[in-house]
Amino acid sequence: MSAADQYRRNASECVAITAFFAGSQQRVAILALAEAWTRLAEQAEKNEEAMLLATADTPPQSSGEAVD
Repeated sequence: MSAADQYRRNASECVAITAFFAGSQQRVAILALAEAWTRLAEQAEKNEEAMLLATADTPPQSSGEAVD
């Protein structure tokens, strides 16, 4: 499971547990956590895409041995 998937799962769990809180202030706080997890998921996906692009654009490293 990727980091983004785990973050989205955390966000989903935050939303699910709001049903157990009677106070609206508590629900708002938990929903803010869910939003933060969602933003982390989006950033993790952007980071993963950037890493893939960076490694795709990087030429293979030479092992130092000459190829005949």
